[in-house]
Amino acid sequence: LGINAAKGLYIAGLDDDDEFSPDRIFEFTRHYNPEFSFFCSGYIYRQNSFQKRVNCTRKDISLNDLLNKNHVSNQIFIDRSRLIECGGFDESLPAFQDYDLWVRLIEQYGTARRLAKPLYVYHFQSTNSITVSQVRIIGAIRFYRKHKELMSKSQQNNFLVKLSLMREGRLTFRNLRRYWSFRNLSSLFKYFVNYNLRKRTVV
Repeated sequence: LGINAAKGLYIAGLDDDDEFSPDRIFEFTRHYNPEFSFFCSGYIYRQNSFQKRVNCTRKDISLNDLLNKNHVSNQIFIDRSRLIECGGFDESLPAFQDYDLWVRLIEQYGTARRLAKPLYVYHFQSTNSITVSQVRIIGAIRFYRKHKELMSKSQQNNFLVKLSLMREGRLTFRNLRRYWSFRNLSSLFKYFVNYNLRKRTVV
């Protein structure tokens, strides 16, 4: 509704519990180039007193890049007409709506550009409820079914590993054997360390 009601040339999304840097719109308009499907930026992840900079390198994001990993995060700056022409957010997805839209936009309009400067502050809100987890899993499954044909075999396996982590909270040896390949071995090792070995050190 907000996108269709907007009168400006561009759309810049903002979640209600996050914040823009004071110069976010200025930086996007200064760098804007219609050759790119949309623009995004690095951001600051903040959880209570902890914070870190994420994705703070300039990157031109291709469809192949995006299917490997969501290099965009959850907000973009885009020509409003493109967002409408692409069909906007897919409301049939209970989660992964952002990621789905980025895939469709890059597929239709080409490479996106990420600015290195962190122009967004993401405030982490804990959502550990069973209901929220189930919604994310359903969204992930529908996203995978929708875009599976765009993915290479290794990209499919990477996504299925992430889905397994959402479902089971850890990477099992069964799934490690099932989804590994030479192309995604480094990613699998990272997942295994982050979700298995790290948990064993928690006291």
